[in-house]
Parts: sequence; C-alpha cells; structure tokens
Amino acid sequence: MSKKEDAHVDDWRGDSDLLYPSNYIRHADLQGRDGTVTVKRVEKGHELTMQGGVTDRKPVLHFEETDKMLVLAKTNKRRISDLYGAACAEWIGKRITLYPSDGPSKEDVLKPGQRGVRVRASVPK
Repeated sequence: MSKKEDAHVDDWRGDSDLLYPSNYIRHADLQGRDGTVTVKRVEKGHELTMQGGVTDRKPVLHFEETDKMLVLAKTNKRRISDLYGAACAEWIGKRITLYPSDGPSKEDVLKPGQRGVRVRASVPK
C-alpha cells in the first residue's frame, strides 16, 4: 500500500497537547507565536478540575477574541497589574500579549521541561 493510501482524513500532525480539548489557553494553542487578546472579564474563583480529579478555584481571564480562558498565574497577574493597575476593573477592554514560555527562566516559576503561557510586560501596539 502506498503512503498516500495509508493517510486518513483525521491524521494529526500538530502538537500532541492539542489532541485533547481544553477550555483554557495552553502553550500549544499559541503555536510558537505571540497572540494579542482583549480582556473581557476577570473571574475570581473559577472551578478547575486538576489531574487526578482534584478540584480547585483559580482566577481566570475571559477574552473578546476567544471562548478559551487563561488561568491567571501570579506572574501574569503581576505583569497585567504593572501595565494597567491593580484594580481588575481597569483591565477590562485592555489588550495583552500572550506568548509561549518554556521553563525555567529567571523570572518564571516553571519547572524544567514545563511549558506555559505568559503575558508580555509591555502594552501591545
């Protein structure tokens, strides 16, 4: 059988993390590029189900451009606060740039081999 005949319509060649659906923006969603989004809403206690079925409440950001949310890590919260102020109400309608981050780095708390999404420390053009 030729290679062409072996290929199936649903063959996946992309990032393996995208094989599993998620309501949250992940490293793989950014496909190695920056993405600029507009904050629509800040939710304080969104219930997340972690690995192993453990639940926790975390702050998340909702955006105008996508239904996916960003779990708001402390580093990203600090960067947005530095850009637009500590009051979350001031973030609504503001644009932020997300970028894929591979840990660890000096300012990130990601463990070696861990991948995440970070907010750029500058206002998007």
